[in-house]
Amino acid sequence: MKKLLLAVLIAILSFAGCKKDDESVSIIGKWTVVSGGDGLVDSNLKYIIIEPEKTYYLLNEFNYGIRGYQTNLCQIINNQICFYIDNNFEIFNYIVQGNNLTLSNPSMQIICIKEGDEPSKQDWIQSLENLASVKAPKNSESDLAFDGNFLWYGGFRNYSDPSYLYKINTTEMIVIDSLEVDNYVIGLEWVAGYFWTSSNGSESIFKVNTATGNTVATSVEMGAWIYGIGYDGANLWCGSGNEFTLYKYNPDLNVVSDEFEIGCRPGGISYINGYLYLCASGKLNKCTTDPLQVVAAYDVPGSYINGIASDGNDYWISVSPEDEEGNFNIMKVNL
Repeated sequence: MKKLLLAVLIAILSFAGCKKDDESVSIIGKWTVVSGGDGLVDSNLKYIIIEPEKTYYLLNEFNYGIRGYQTNLCQIINNQICFYIDNNFEIFNYIVQGNNLTLSNPSMQIICIKEGDEPSKQDWIQSLENLASVKAPKNSESDLAFDGNFLWYGGFRNYSDPSYLYKINTTEMIVIDSLEVDNYVIGLEWVAGYFWTSSNGSESIFKVNTATGNTVATSVEMGAWIYGIGYDGANLWCGSGNEFTLYKYNPDLNVVSDEFEIGCRPGGISYINGYLYLCASGKLNKCTTDPLQVVAAYDVPGSYINGIASDGNDYWISVSPEDEEGNFNIMKVNL
């Protein structure tokens, strides 16, 4: 696939008998973005990395330091660079003058400088090692929760079938039981003998009896499509995919005490060893909560991270491979 894309890139840039730019090496390296570039990524473009083998990384940042990136092939010919982004080609003229780089096309201009302390992609977002994996019990997106002994997974396919929570033995990595619930679960957390779940597009979360699966309490409304729930010992952190916002919810008082517009789609959430782990736009971000700020970020190349939990020893994530649409896996990783 990469060879095919590279051939297409070369064809696009090689019009009118152009020859390869012998000075293309001047653009190779790591660049700090001074201005421009938000049209290439979902949020603030911080760094551009162009590698000798013609792979690029666009490192970007959402609110509160939440990190993301895009990567694929690029081709450099005749003082032009073409990025393959989201199934489209973005072509720029470029000028390198010393430690300064200017990328321009009719829709945008990006000004960069080479300061020498730019991070590598691995410094920006560390790739996790897959220690073990198993197919998810339901081929649908779900957060994860740990009840002190077992891992739980939600998810649903349609409204005509019952919705279940699946109980997973992490030693053997098998489903050993299931609980029918009256919510269409995506966000999921375990708190003091009860589940807290979201229900598809609802603006509330629900306290669920672990024996019957029935809802016993409903929260105040927050943002719709709550994809993740995490408990910090006093508050539930809930992420709305509709509002791109985190809500800090006190279940004892049934009030939202704070909210944080993060600027991207949140996924699963878990509070582990004093840090809030937030899945955001397919990456996993490790955050302090006072203040809310990212201190590290992680990815699984080629997969979108949907959920996160820990059993006290191991970290577990739920992922959906980008090249296997509709498939979901649970993975033990080396956080």
